[in-house]
Amino acid sequence: MSTNRHPDDISVDQPALPPFHQHRLRECQDALAGAVTAVIDNAEAAGWTLAEITTAMTALADEVMLHEVDIEETNFILRDILRR
Repeated sequence: MSTNRHPDDISVDQPALPPFHQHRLRECQDALAGAVTAVIDNAEAAGWTLAEITTAMTALADEVMLHEVDIEETNFILRDILRR
């Protein structure tokens, strides 16, 4: 799925697995890794600390989960995380 990309490329691969598949969350993490790393690198270059960046990203993700994500899908993802 992944290809060699420019370090500042924030594109994300499409999912290969269907929704609610047991490995889809890991697939999503893998698909987002390059984009997230690019954002972190850009933020560090701008002068933010890694602690500030990751805390801000966590807070933003939390806001999205609380306000925009389907509750059924959220519960499925959280159950999967708690099983680990």
